[in-house]
Formats: sequence, structure tokens, C-alpha cells
Amino acid sequence: MAAQTFNCPTCGAPLDYDGGPETTIHCPFCNSSVVVPEELRPEMPPQMVFVTRSSGSGWSALTLGIVAVIIILVMTGVAFAILSVTRADDSLTTVNAIASPTLVDPPTDTPEPSPTPAYANPKLSFGENGIGPGQFNDSRYLAIDGSGTLYVADYQDGRIQAFDATGKYLSQFTVGDLKTIIHGMTADHQGRVYIAAGDVPDILVYDGKTGQMLGQLTSPNGGEFGEMAATADGGLAATWYEGRWGIITSLEGHRDDLVMFDSQGKIASTIPSFISGQTGDLALDIYITVDGLGKIFALSDGVVYVFSPEGKFTNKFGSIGDQPGQFRYPRAISVDGQDQVYIGDTDSVHVYTADGRFITDFPTQDSANSMVMDEQGNLWVLGGEKVTKYVIQGR
Repeated sequence: MAAQTFNCPTCGAPLDYDGGPETTIHCPFCNSSVVVPEELRPEMPPQMVFVTRSSGSGWSALTLGIVAVIIILVMTGVAFAILSVTRADDSLTTVNAIASPTLVDPPTDTPEPSPTPAYANPKLSFGENGIGPGQFNDSRYLAIDGSGTLYVADYQDGRIQAFDATGKYLSQFTVGDLKTIIHGMTADHQGRVYIAAGDVPDILVYDGKTGQMLGQLTSPNGGEFGEMAATADGGLAATWYEGRWGIITSLEGHRDDLVMFDSQGKIASTIPSFISGQTGDLALDIYITVDGLGKIFALSDGVVYVFSPEGKFTNKFGSIGDQPGQFRYPRAISVDGQDQVYIGDTDSVHVYTADGRFITDFPTQDSANSMVMDEQGNLWVLGGEKVTKYVIQGR
């Protein structure tokens, strides 16, 4: 279609119209928008008419005026070009973008991450302060026999109490009198309870179920026994001290030995000065445990010393401090059947491999005075007034 000219109604300037689909054009002289006269616009194509068959004979018109733009959208189904103009840094930038449909998944609830399971969890606790049955009066020693019976000894009053694996009180017996101080206690698989008490230079042996005294184990050198641990072959490992009390200025006249008894109660071997021989200083409080292969682990002044079943020193690990794996005031040690060593501290238990590699630690409800491992791999911890059973992860 040839261009046509008409005058701007605002300023009278001649305007050229090329017959396009625009209904308004821009006047370059007065900058106004001018409506194109209707008679100059091209004719629009006729509207389409849709018909449908009625229920009777013939066809009838159903609707008119379906806009051509809607038909184009339905047939093509394509996106439209969108022109946007943005201004940045005082310069005009034209950006063309293609709009496309975006599929969005419906919102879903995000599950909370599962907490990391603790290495050990408390599953059972029993006991309270007092002197009645089932109550504890500064209890410091814990032992367990092959049937799962637990034995708890007060520090000063000579009282030994027995409990089943659910914490039910069973019975009690006493050693000496109300002034008797107990220095160590353990139990073997057969239910014999071994006690070092008072000024007696011997280890006293009792039937744990009845409280009947069965005999005693003696050192020919006098002195005093302390902490003990039953061995898997029915024997006993016991610490022995010469000149443990009083003012000590040198090692002369003072010694810390490890005495090994066989299943018949006879001394099989003695490791003289087994801790002071490594440190050069007298060790006065030594806590010991023995694993199923006969290796001996002795805890003294924040260090664990390892000995072969024959009594040869092989390794040591641990130290006092506040870093992971270090100890504050450790005074309990135990070992399980998986070659792991447990050291009881003021508010936690530290776990090591038998060769001294730190694994982890876990919190305890009380300071650990004594610890034992049962045959199911559960760790029992004695605080001052409570016994708590900890189940190790994966057991």
C-alpha cells in the first residue's frame, strides 16, 4: 500500500502513513502521538465464524468474535519475545529475553537430619545416698561376676552389696567393722569376690552370693594389696605396695609391684616396681584391668601402661590435659572384648584402642569411681551414689 499523507491536528505538520497496523504514529515536529484517521487504515480480515450441528436438521451459528490472536497462541504454543529496556550507569541498554515456562515442584516438608548416635547411651541407673539396702555411702568399688551379679563396696564401713542386672538389691555382707577401709575389689566368673581391706596384708576371698569367707591370698613380703582384676583363666592380678603411707622422700623402702595369682591362688609371677620402674617415682594409686588375652593395662597419674601377659612393659599412652583424649582426674579403667580400653574421668569416659590410639569420649552422669564391662559388652560405671549401665553403640 502506497504511503499516504495527512496533517498533524496539533501543529499542522504533514505526516506520512505507510498503511501499517499501527493506529497511532509519532509527530516528529511537536512530539505528540497522533491517531491515524480511520479512513486511511487498511481493511481488517473478516472474523471467522464457527458453527456446530444442532439437534435438528441443518447447522446453526454458535459463536462469533473469536479473536485471531487466541487462535495463533493455541496453534503455535510458542513463547513471546519480551523487550525490556533498562538503564545502567546513565547508558540505555536493550535486553531481549525469551520467556519460557518453568516447572516448579510443589513444596514438600524437608525432614530434619537424623542426629549422630552417641558412642554410648545410659540405659539403666540405680542407687542413692544412704546406708540402707540399695543405698551407697561413698561407694568406690564395683565388680561383676559371670552371672551378671554386681557388687558395690563402700569406701569406709566394710559393706559389700549385691545387685542383679536390673539393679534390684539382693543381699549384703561386711568385711571388718565400721572403720574398715576397702582398698580394692573384684569378682571372677565363678562368683568369688576378692577384697583388699584395712591393715590386713592378705586378699580376702568371699562367696558373693552368700557372703561366706572362702579363704585368703597372701604375699610373703607383707605390705598391702590394692586394686585387683580377675583374669580370664581364673587367676588374679593385684597391685601390691610396700610403704604406701606416710612421708615418702625416696623410693628406698617403698615399692609398687604387680602380683599375678593362678587359678589355685598361688603366686605365679611378680613384676617388681612395675610403674615406678618406668617413671622413677613411686606410684601410690594404680588402677588395673586385664583383657581376654592376658594383657595388663595399668592407669597411674593420667598415663596408661601396657604389659604383656608375661609382665613385659610394651607401651604407654594418655596424659593430663583438656584436649580431646586427655584426662583430668582419671581413676577407673576397663577393657572390652573388642580390643578397646575405657578410662573413667570426672565427667566422661575416654575410649582408646589397645595400642593407644584415641577413638572418642562420651559424657557420664557422674564422676567414674570404678568401671566394669559385662559379658554382653555393656559398661557399668559407679559414681559416688549411683551405678549406671551404658550400652555401647552397635552392641
